[in-house]
Amino acid sequence: MQSIAKTEQEQRFIALVEATLGPAYHVVDVDIAVGPRSIIRLFIGWTDPEKRIGLDEVAEVSRTLDPVVEAADWLPAGFDLEVSSPGLDRRLRLESDFRQAIGKDIRLKLGKSIERFGAKPWGTLAKVEPEELVFSQNKQEFRVGWNNIRQAHVIWKSEE
Repeated sequence: MQSIAKTEQEQRFIALVEATLGPAYHVVDVDIAVGPRSIIRLFIGWTDPEKRIGLDEVAEVSRTLDPVVEAADWLPAGFDLEVSSPGLDRRLRLESDFRQAIGKDIRLKLGKSIERFGAKPWGTLAKVEPEELVFSQNKQEFRVGWNNIRQAHVIWKSEE
């Protein structure tokens, strides 16, 4: 299954989380900022898309993962683990996440800029293809390869 680009460290962390938490939880996304005190931001959801993550689940996941990450000892210094639910501007990582977002407006953060659209484009997700995603913006189409996407999230709009 396709996924947006993740560093090797982020991929290892996702695998560690999935092995620790089991199939009930879904890793929505993760960001790791390595520094004197690293910050790990983990966004989780239930595997069942109809269920919503609450504060109790966030706290439980944090308590469960903290000693596991510490024991793994793969960060150069101490770390802070921030666990949260994806919220209204839901992040997208996996092909299945993007398929559910077809027809919605998406904001991207790219590794390489796209001519006329830049490094942080937005657009309506039109298609999910094996090698790339197809977006439309102001009646113009642009394509983005999976390996160029660093971050993606649905743009929340209030009901008018």
